[in-house]
Amino acid sequence: PTRKSRAYQPPPDLQDRLEGMAAEVRGGPTENWRNVSVENIRTKFQVLSRCYKEFGHEVPSTELANMKTFQDVLEFYKTAVVDSDVYNQLIEKDLPPNVNIQWDAYDHLVKKDS
Repeated sequence: PTRKSRAYQPPPDLQDRLEGMAAEVRGGPTENWRNVSVENIRTKFQVLSRCYKEFGHEVPSTELANMKTFQDVLEFYKTAVVDSDVYNQLIEKDLPPNVNIQWDAYDHLVKKDS
């Protein structure tokens, strides 16, 4: 099976879109849209489901309890996620000349099938 990509880049209109969602929750525009609560389980489900559909980025279950207001939702969704492992990140860096990484290192204790 192919691995799901977790990469995420926040859209440029993120704040406007979340403000629109907050207005829908409140039943009209509000200046303090960031303080609009999403603690009600039904509201939280509706807001985060819509965010997932619109932004293609899901809030992990470990973060659900932290989502109490639209400010919390904004903080989560404005954070970009890079989907690569540490080794791939090292490829992109300029390493000092005294650092040598063996990309195809062989563990001499493990016998290969012959």
